[in-house]
Amino acid sequence: MSSVVELNLRLPSMLHGKKGFERILWAFTNVLTQSMAWLFHDLESNPGQDEGDHGPEPEKGNGNNLLKVGAGIKPINKVQPQLITCEPQEIDQEQIITPPFFNEKGKVLEEISEGDLQEHCGSLSEWLAMVQMASPRLSGEDDVDPYLSRYAVPDADGSKASDLMNLKWHGLISSRWIMQLFLNLLQSKASNLSWFALSVATLGKEAVEGRDGFTVMVLPSPQPSESKEAEESKVDSKGTSGSDGRMTLCWELMGASVTEP
Repeated sequence: MSSVVELNLRLPSMLHGKKGFERILWAFTNVLTQSMAWLFHDLESNPGQDEGDHGPEPEKGNGNNLLKVGAGIKPINKVQPQLITCEPQEIDQEQIITPPFFNEKGKVLEEISEGDLQEHCGSLSEWLAMVQMASPRLSGEDDVDPYLSRYAVPDADGSKASDLMNLKWHGLISSRWIMQLFLNLLQSKASNLSWFALSVATLGKEAVEGRDGFTVMVLPSPQPSESKEAEESKVDSKGTSGSDGRMTLCWELMGASVTEP
């Protein structure tokens, strides 16, 4: 079990002689007496450094202290922290069974009931989770005994095998950096026929059913050869499609078992 403790030393009660402050002193004197690893994240780092322009590497120091790269010259540098770079982990996945994103009319999730919409979004969310875990059940060469696994890709009849790329970053990452990554993906030169999903996991704020993250999935544009009805569905009243006709699905992850599309 892990926990995060935050102390605001600027409160009026944080003075010598106050009970709250004395309890903190007692804890550090009698309990927290051994060297521990501390992880720091600077919320006020410079804009350029947030995007990857990191400061100089520190000299050799205490390896138990960790600091997010990009903090620049800060008071904590006096203790010679170890800077950790969030390097992406790239995983190539070949011949992954991918469900179709359009129906026979070239439309996405149109004229669908709320119950069917919930089921469809839940199936897509499950499929994305299995892609992230590199599950062998999604491989086009998988021949597992149905007695052991009965999983089937959504709309298996219209699915096809494709090569996917999975990029992962692990660390304390700011929401601004995540937003910039999302915009870069939207504005990339990749074909509009491709799709991508961005999943973010956070530190749970509540012990039970805490809102622990979200997933955004941008579907590909309809095929140019599709009917005019697909062109007319580029923008709907709910604003779920962009100017290029691409639809976006969003999930808010709550706890370990609840998903809100």
